[in-house]
Amino acid sequence: MVAKKKVGGLGIGSIRAAILGLLLKWIHRLKDEGDRLWALVVKAIHGGGRNWDTIPCNRLVSGPWKQVVSTLEDIRKLGIDLFKALRCRVGDGSLAEFWQDNWAGVGRLRDVFPELYKLEKWKNVKVNSRVRMVGECASFNWEWVSNSGAGGLGELIGDCEMLLGEVKLTDGRDRWGWGLKFVEEFEVGLVKEAVQERLFGSFEENFVWLNWLPIKINMFGWKVVQGRMPVCVELVKRGVGVDPTCPVCEVENESVGHRFLGCSQANHIWSGIWQWCRLPLLSGNSVGELLDAVWKYPMGEHRRKLTYGVVVTTLWVLWTARNQKVFDRRSLGVDEIMGNIKVLSFLWLKNRSKLGNLSWENWLYSCGC
Repeated sequence: MVAKKKVGGLGIGSIRAAILGLLLKWIHRLKDEGDRLWALVVKAIHGGGRNWDTIPCNRLVSGPWKQVVSTLEDIRKLGIDLFKALRCRVGDGSLAEFWQDNWAGVGRLRDVFPELYKLEKWKNVKVNSRVRMVGECASFNWEWVSNSGAGGLGELIGDCEMLLGEVKLTDGRDRWGWGLKFVEEFEVGLVKEAVQERLFGSFEENFVWLNWLPIKINMFGWKVVQGRMPVCVELVKRGVGVDPTCPVCEVENESVGHRFLGCSQANHIWSGIWQWCRLPLLSGNSVGELLDAVWKYPMGEHRRKLTYGVVVTTLWVLWTARNQKVFDRRSLGVDEIMGNIKVLSFLWLKNRSKLGNLSWENWLYSCGC
């Protein structure tokens, strides 16, 4: 339900992702408003001494800021590198920290050049203290704890200066944004989207949420693609005492693939569908691959959506026909199933697509295409 519609959810959104986004906004504000009074108070309480963390936090001090910083661990567990995602567009370099912030677009320099960071005299030094503009070129003012130790790292220093050679400081203010695409203002929605992709990215199969079909039918199609259907094989796996044989053809075991693609009944129906839609015999090793082949087949946008809607409706009718055989002991013939597909697909697509040129006579003849 919380996943986006394009990956088969209802688009409600994850509360957890929203909370993480709102909490991370405070971390963004600490960086972006680093010279404001509230930010200076937080730094005075949680920073200082030998605290060289990018986001200062004194674990011995309880309070709301400790709870805010605790979200960093949640973000890390989701596989999001906050110190790369939270990017700085450097201006005059007075707020961005040279080693601690991602201002060069490669992550924190302390992680890229750990040997140099160990020898740095001032770990929290600002960018404008290390980078000076000489005309259009950047020059670097290094301060090492031990010059003799830095002498053996000349190649690394050269690599660092080469990496930062294109940097230009301006008179503007340092600003922080999120992600690979920098935004001037931090947006909670960007964090929420990134978190939801980590939480629900595995749901994204070859299924397109088509608003020309009812939500119930979209949800059904997504469940078929996911393989989350109570077919006989799955029921047996869950300890239900049923015969795994397909109740329709009574030849092979009923899996999701067999029910919708491999069963003799399904084969006859799909042959009729492709002929009705005036398409070649599209196929796939799974329902997801079949839907993907239909969606990517070269045709106009309206025809693509109509055909895709017909295919998802076919999945629905195949399942209802199977249930009638199991629960009502009534077998539907191929002609009756095809008739149900044409009636239901016309009813749904005609009323939800708002296509005025769809007529029942043309629909019966060629799927309205």
